[in-house]
Amino acid sequence: MKASIYALLIIMFAVLINACSLLEIKLESGMIPLPQEQLNMRLFSRNFSHNFYSQVEQSADQIATLNDNKNQDIQIQSNTLLWKIHAEQALQKTIFQASPVAAMIDTWVLTSQLSNFFESGAGKTLFGPHQDVAI
Repeated sequence: MKASIYALLIIMFAVLINACSLLEIKLESGMIPLPQEQLNMRLFSRNFSHNFYSQVEQSADQIATLNDNKNQDIQIQSNTLLWKIHAEQALQKTIFQASPVAAMIDTWVLTSQLSNFFESGAGKTLFGPHQDVAI
């Protein structure tokens, strides 16, 4: 009997506390939500990152496979592995920023620099006869 009275009192107390608007707990971070345009930019950037990662990995794996079949050049094998690691790390630094606008601009600059590096810059001979795969 006493147990049921205690249970009833606890239930009534919980209902009264839940009904009281003065005891509302709000967890606010103080951050203003992003406008829809910036949310779309962030979504586009994150989707691009998946495409970028998969393209770099597929291209590097293809270069490694082509290199295995021909002459086993260790420097080319090393360059493909380093390309995978450093390209993905660089993209993570650019794309996962607080500001979606800055992330988009930095990502565009990174991809442009990578393209120039492999086409006409210091990296134009990194993959030997398989350079066109990287480009």
